[in-house]
Amino acid sequence: AAFAALLEMTGNDAAFLAELLDTYFEDSRQLLATMRRAVDGGNAPAVARAAHSLKSNSANVGAMQLAALCRGLEEMARGAALDGAAERIGQVEAAYDEAECALRAARPGG
Repeated sequence: AAFAALLEMTGNDAAFLAELLDTYFEDSRQLLATMRRAVDGGNAPAVARAAHSLKSNSANVGAMQLAALCRGLEEMARGAALDGAAERIGQVEAAYDEAECALRAARPGG
């Protein structure tokens, strides 16, 4: 439903939607790397910011499972607790891989 809403919001402009998705893919990989570095450095605020951004972006493209996992990681980091965060990021990365595959399959132009 979110994907259909995105297409409608772009005025059914498939090329623009493809560009939006490509930007999402690029930004998401950067956010995942930022989260990893922040956890390794013990920087809970940076983890929370990156998780928040990925949560919002993922919800916008319909990747709701990924958004939910990011929400949990964000809440953990906002509480300044990073115990278990590396494992959670692993779950986020796996969910991102699944979402990316699904979105690439649905992406206009393949």
